[in-house]
Amino acid sequence: SGDDRTAAAAGRVDPLAGASPAEPRAYTAAEKRHRVFAIMAASSGNLVEWFDFYVYAFSALYFAPAFFPKSDPTVQLLNTAGVFAAARKVVRGFEILLKPRLPWMTSGPLILRLHALPIFVCGLLLLLPLPIPGVRSFFNKILVKLWPFNAFAWSNVFVARPDPRPECIEGPQKTDETAKKPKVSVIIPARNEAGNIEAAFQRLPQMGSETEIIFVEGHSRDNTVEAIQQAMKGHPERPAFFHQQTGKGKADAVRLGFEKATGDVLMILDADLTVRPEDLPRFYEALVSGKGEFINGVRLVYPMQEQAMRFFNLIGNKAFSMAFSWLLGQSIKDTLCGTKVLWKRDYERIVANRAYFGEFDPFGDYDLIFGAAKQNRKIVDMPIRYQDRTYGATNIDRWRHGLMLLQMVAVAAFRLKFV
Repeated sequence: SGDDRTAAAAGRVDPLAGASPAEPRAYTAAEKRHRVFAIMAASSGNLVEWFDFYVYAFSALYFAPAFFPKSDPTVQLLNTAGVFAAARKVVRGFEILLKPRLPWMTSGPLILRLHALPIFVCGLLLLLPLPIPGVRSFFNKILVKLWPFNAFAWSNVFVARPDPRPECIEGPQKTDETAKKPKVSVIIPARNEAGNIEAAFQRLPQMGSETEIIFVEGHSRDNTVEAIQQAMKGHPERPAFFHQQTGKGKADAVRLGFEKATGDVLMILDADLTVRPEDLPRFYEALVSGKGEFINGVRLVYPMQEQAMRFFNLIGNKAFSMAFSWLLGQSIKDTLCGTKVLWKRDYERIVANRAYFGEFDPFGDYDLIFGAAKQNRKIVDMPIRYQDRTYGATNIDRWRHGLMLLQMVAVAAFRLKFV
């Protein structure tokens, strides 16, 4: 009509004018400009808050005819805007899943360290927030710890606390409280080790205020018992004690020795002396200075003597160390090194909570390592130089004990990692 032509000439086009109910049509350039200006003018005061709305509106103008070729342009526009709004919600959901830990994941560890609270353990807890029986536990206990699902975790947990306080300080910084040196108990499990007993007495250094030696003999077929008794008589200056285990295995021997120990610091030294007794003061210093609360010997750092460890034993030790480091959340480079050092008070906590893991460990190493990790003790690896045996043969059966190590992996997985 004449009125429509006059309005079009003036640039004031009614977007609904001329729409045929029977067939769709595309918008003219004038109609598009009119809609854009109307949207901007109507909501210019909310430009930042309503940014997504502008995106939807601009997109809808161009994609509406393709997505919804309906007869009513208004319905067509609203439907298209709804599609873009829903798509934006989906994209936003993926952003939350992919970056759930920001800014806490990036700033949390930094804040803790600035307050002298080093992180001992961090873990992911929540993948599926919906209360679906059975499925929820599988997602939130197992899948959330595995790649690539761990990238979608919703929550993070950090275990952080102050570094262990030095228990004994030498030099000008010492006080009455820290000047007292702790007593040390060295437990030496011995089975068929008669030729190494005298060397243990001669080479073991004095540590702390006093160093007591506790031999635990385990059903030897040689004259280990006589060798221990003779060495004790030959070294009356050394506080030494002798016990014979009624059970079997190194774990039983270590537990008996720890039970009889009277020292503040507990140490394990294998009677084969493949770990040098001269290295024990380094373990002692690391513990009492507060560098760690569980000092674990590592044989895999320095070059070894040629016959110290067989090839497949070496490969197995390295593979299991990687597995246990991941399972425990702390670096454990060598789980089967016999030399381990900890405070007696921490060992008593491990004993009190031993029922959580059960009687699973024939070696004695994992009972201590898992217990320390469960108590969130700070585990520190101590490199040592591993030596050849000078007497006797190893009591380790690499294939049979290798299968036992797989059982240890399963225990760590379902008692420490996937919980």
